Amino acid sequence: LKIAVEVAAADCPEDLGDGLTMKDILLENGNVVYVYEMDEDYYDIEGCNDPLIQASWKASIMEFIYNNEDANVEEFLKVVKDSEADIICRYVGNVSGDGFDIVIDNSEL
Repeated sequence: LKIAVEVAAADCPEDLGDGLTMKDILLENGNVVYVYEMDEDYYDIEGCNDPLIQASWKASIMEFIYNNEDANVEEFLKVVKDSEADIICRYVGNVSGDGFDIVIDNSEL
């Protein structure tokens, strides 16, 4: 898992458009953490703490996971699943440093 995370993190930082940058991918307490920086001119960080907004974001992440056809992504997710790790998507504001985590439990992978 450590090697897979290091390989995946080599592409960081990556501008994902719409005010979102993937800053890093790392291991934290045995889980894979994707760290995203949110442009606070584009996103209302406080508003993103709404459970309905976060549920919508999680649904989008799950859709990406389930519909992905990239062999590298599929292999990475298999390694994560086999390692019994969760995926944490950590969103942090570029000005305030405030943010939130969306957790994808290993059983959801």
